[in-house]
Amino acid sequence: MEDYYKNKCEELEKKLSKEKRESFFYRQIAYTFCGASNALFYILIWGAIYFVGDFIIKNWFMLSVSDKVAIFIFISTLFGAFLKYKNLIFNWPEELFHRSLRREKEKEEVEKL
Repeated sequence: MEDYYKNKCEELEKKLSKEKRESFFYRQIAYTFCGASNALFYILIWGAIYFVGDFIIKNWFMLSVSDKVAIFIFISTLFGAFLKYKNLIFNWPEELFHRSLRREKEKEEVEKL
């Protein structure tokens, strides 16, 4: 299966002209977009974590037991989702590329039928 993706990657790279692949302009756009969007994503996530954490710490003793249980379940769910989707979170450009390759493969299989 990995050989198929590797071959597809090589085919796609061959399709791109050498000038485009080595072009500083295209590389800078890609690096800037990925870097900026990742940085913004991390800033928003850490800001939300700080805000919620600060709120919970300040008001912990005023919360009812059911509120504390709900907070614990919510945090556990977020942690489980993080563990399940950590590859997608940290390597989203690569994961999107692999998904597009899988879609192409599925289309080819459907066309063969």
